[in-house]
Amino acid sequence: MKYALIVSLLVMISMGSTSAYTHESGIETNDEVLMTYVLTVDGSVKDSSDSFKTVVSPNNVIQGFYEGLLGMKVWDTKSFVVPPDKGYSTGDLAGKNLYFEVTIIEITINVRDDGRVTIPPPEEATSVTESDGYPQFASGSVFDDIISSPVFKIIASISIIFLLYIKFSGGKAVVN
Repeated sequence: MKYALIVSLLVMISMGSTSAYTHESGIETNDEVLMTYVLTVDGSVKDSSDSFKTVVSPNNVIQGFYEGLLGMKVWDTKSFVVPPDKGYSTGDLAGKNLYFEVTIIEITINVRDDGRVTIPPPEEATSVTESDGYPQFASGSVFDDIISSPVFKIIASISIIFLLYIKFSGGKAVVN
């Protein structure tokens, strides 16, 4: 019994966080992303998309857009300005400041290949769905984030150690 508890404790401590919300690096070069964006130039909307998929690479999008996307995470919204020297070199947008507002919906191909590419939108993340009449937490829910958080693991570890201490001391606490 005590060995099973010790092994369980070691396994729990060694488990890494699996939360898509807490991944540190965000979008990297050559990730393929699905996003929405609005492009504003000279105070008017020039272009927008509710579903734009691209590979994040300086060879695939303009330099300023590429730099603006790096580090964003799923469901991040970011506004940034692309200066003329990092924008288009030809066409009607050449030589102009480009104002983008981007929301990342999904990382469809992830160069890290860590499997943490799709999560529900924030307003759905804490919802409880019903399947066959039984409530279930939505994938990527706050509950999943709490269970996989390092703080939860530390508290659970301390609790297990305390319970083991009580068990092996015969329930007697040492008080001076």
